[in-house]
Amino acid sequence: MRIASWNCQGMGKFPTVLRLKEICRQYLLDAIFLIKTKQSKDHITAVAVSLGFTNFYIVPPQGLSGGLALLWKPSIDITILYQDARLVDCSINDKISTFYLSCVYGHPDPQYRYELWERLQRLAVNRNEAWIMIGDFNQIRNNSEKIGGHNRDASTFHDFNNMMSTCDMLDLKHIGNKFSWSGQRSIMKNGIRTKELIQCCLDRVVLNTEWFSYFPASTAEFLEPIESDHRPIVVDILTETRVKRGMFRYDRRLADREGFMVRSVSYSVLVNGSPTGTITPKRGIRQGDPISPYLFLFVAEMLTQKMRQEEAKGNITSLSISNNGPRVTHLLFADDSLFFCKANQ
Repeated sequence: MRIASWNCQGMGKFPTVLRLKEICRQYLLDAIFLIKTKQSKDHITAVAVSLGFTNFYIVPPQGLSGGLALLWKPSIDITILYQDARLVDCSINDKISTFYLSCVYGHPDPQYRYELWERLQRLAVNRNEAWIMIGDFNQIRNNSEKIGGHNRDASTFHDFNNMMSTCDMLDLKHIGNKFSWSGQRSIMKNGIRTKELIQCCLDRVVLNTEWFSYFPASTAEFLEPIESDHRPIVVDILTETRVKRGMFRYDRRLADREGFMVRSVSYSVLVNGSPTGTITPKRGIRQGDPISPYLFLFVAEMLTQKMRQEEAKGNITSLSISNNGPRVTHLLFADDSLFFCKANQ
């Protein structure tokens, strides 16, 4: 089974829906929890159906903010046990196993978050089965889960850590960047107000110790923060390690490896159905070379990653083509590249 969570920051934008379709298609999700939908029930229902989800539970937004949606496919049975503007608690049955799932959205205002932590602690009193929590908790456990800005006072972590301890929760092992939220914030440094990039571990997947008795091979993956300043999280719920078949993927480590070079291809001639000898072109890579499309993808992907890194650091300002449209830093074509930057002179 595979589930996901994403603070999408509004489902009214076409690029956001497109990103959702991309995630659902690539990871074949059984269920997804969406945060800050900011849309009516009818709109979310239409999007859910377009994504292939026939079942859904929707918590409407409060005015123009908030809103939760849990979407799932017929392959699993979900029973909603409790819901409010900050929590959708349910039980899941996939015909093989049953467990509890709590979909969490921590209050943006720190002074109200304790209400959610207390609610989860009350649930824990009579909950001894496998239990997983997923979502945007809007809270970190300590200052090691924050990059940039000033350190927070230790007292601000107490209520959240107390909930984690009472509910017997541990972070699920993961791949990808766990600093799931990033954004520019105005801070005072040496008496001067300046903007600085802040990154925090706000989105997470936690589970109780009983979980490991049933799903010991489960893992989480943090995806790229596209169309939102929060990273989507995809969770593989596994009883045993899945053997993955080999497939072609771009290795981002190549972007940081000096001297990496693709020269050309070599050919073999089939003689009576068997490859015999090799032919190595001596004129280098030219237009029409079979390896050219792959080389373009390598370079384009490396360049795109570098551009995203610089934009996240604030060194590049992207261009918005409309009020609600996606922000663009560059466009890559087979024989042309366009870069959009903010001039300082």
